[in-house]
Amino acid sequence: MPKVALKEKTSELQNGECALTGEKLPQKTKLYDTHRLNPKRKGGQYTKANTKVVNPVAHMKEHCTHRERKKEVEQVKMIIDDRNQVMKVVNKISNQLDAGERRVDKLTDNMKEWLTEIKKQTEKKLREIDKNLVQNIMSFENPLVTAALCVKGIGPVTIAYCMSYLDIAGFYEDGPNKGKEKMRHASSAWKYIGMHCSSFERYTKGESGGGNKTLRTMLHTMALSQIKASGTFLEEKIESKETLETLLKEEIIVRRPNTDDKQPDKVKFADQIADKKELVSLLARAKITDIENVVSCWDGCSRGGYRYLYYRQKAKREKSEQITTTRIFHEDKVQLVERKWKDTMPSHRHGDAIRIIIKHFLADYWYVARTLLGLKTTPIYAESHLGGTHRTVMPEERGWIY
Repeated sequence: MPKVALKEKTSELQNGECALTGEKLPQKTKLYDTHRLNPKRKGGQYTKANTKVVNPVAHMKEHCTHRERKKEVEQVKMIIDDRNQVMKVVNKISNQLDAGERRVDKLTDNMKEWLTEIKKQTEKKLREIDKNLVQNIMSFENPLVTAALCVKGIGPVTIAYCMSYLDIAGFYEDGPNKGKEKMRHASSAWKYIGMHCSSFERYTKGESGGGNKTLRTMLHTMALSQIKASGTFLEEKIESKETLETLLKEEIIVRRPNTDDKQPDKVKFADQIADKKELVSLLARAKITDIENVVSCWDGCSRGGYRYLYYRQKAKREKSEQITTTRIFHEDKVQLVERKWKDTMPSHRHGDAIRIIIKHFLADYWYVARTLLGLKTTPIYAESHLGGTHRTVMPEERGWIY
């Protein structure tokens, strides 16, 4: 039986009432859900005997996917939902205009002019929403927001998404995990966005899951911002030419020629320096006497707090003999094969390094949030079981102040 017909027939049998709450159902079939008594994971199908019709919110609560938020967080979530819808419109129109310019689609002059005008309006609306979102999150009297915004390269929009989606102190209200904490461990946050496994294992055909794609996309954007926030070394703060020469020789700073001949060369701190502590150690090893001014340059640059992780991971993978599963194109088809990390495509190593930034940021966010709430924290598996010098949770070193 077609889904709409099944809804109408089941609604009649239930006298137009929700099977879970007894509330009156809307008249339009698209405004209420079908619910399987024997769930999909156990092989349940949409049949007359196995189907009930229910209100969407009651349905979400039944499956433990509904979250009650504080009033101020709920307001931020509503703005985020507005933002996501407007972004879809902007992207759709941009793609359509690009298709016209590439001549894979044919647009009349009238349609092209209309789409261009609509794009301007939606982009303006998106800027208004972003401004409203920033104002709302900045108005929070929340120590977690204050702590996160101390990290260079982390902005209020990223924090708004994290606060809206990550239920750090929440409990499961029903189902097999009833009464258990939703995010007892940092790895729970990774799983929530689908980063507990490789991307090719994230989705299984015919099964729901894969993590929160909206938050995952925002955190991917955050990671790219971290990489771009490279930080300019302020040469004018260093009076000694000998100090500058030593810093360059020891590769504590690097000089990169500017593509514009009229502009001076760019001088940056080396990409893989993690934090101020490591910087001071390198300066002492290089016997730099003007340590205070060099550290002042570090404090004054807009370097992303998680940026070094990207370059460390890429450098590690470029030399790694470890076997991994990677995608290749063979006879116009995508195949999964096993390769050494050093032999994988650069794009795979790039994605792996992006993933490291996201996981470390989430682990720090989880740790700081639970600490501020007075909740118990547990060490990451690699830290507690594998030993060695491995560390994932390092909020203070990356700029969190709480």
